[in-house]
Amino acid sequence: WPLLTRGISFWSSKKEGDQSQIYLVGNYVGWYLIDIAVLVFLGLFVFDQLAILRQFEWITPYARQKLHGTLFWLFLGWAFHYLPFYLMGRQLFLHHYLPAQISGSLLVGGLVHLITGQCDEPRGRYTENQAIKVVVYTAIAAEVLMFVYWSPFVYGLHLSAAAVRA
Repeated sequence: WPLLTRGISFWSSKKEGDQSQIYLVGNYVGWYLIDIAVLVFLGLFVFDQLAILRQFEWITPYARQKLHGTLFWLFLGWAFHYLPFYLMGRQLFLHHYLPAQISGSLLVGGLVHLITGQCDEPRGRYTENQAIKVVVYTAIAAEVLMFVYWSPFVYGLHLSAAAVRA
């Protein structure tokens, strides 16, 4: 599931000349954003630990508090909900992944907040940044488009054999 190499078949039915199936696949955009966020967080956390050892100030104290506090707990939420099930040798179900998905999604938002410099001030003197808006709206649009693309498979809508192969 971290790379979405396969989905989960929830239901299937074969009738005379007709085959129906509901097949769960995650939203590729969302899952890959979470995978990237986990790697970026780990990189930032290790870099910050080295910076502390070298007494190098690269982020504000408030941003460091967010990195070591909120974002660290969100990472732990992802890790403790995902890694034990990844090590299992049996079939995994949706409820094994959803808590990690939620923690990972929150980690993505927290990292965007940290990286864009929006958490430099504790009282929130936020600045409007058009580039950030473009990136966030593009990610949201990509997730919606991926949802629309996969919804016939996930929700079991009737498709012809040619449409399934397309």
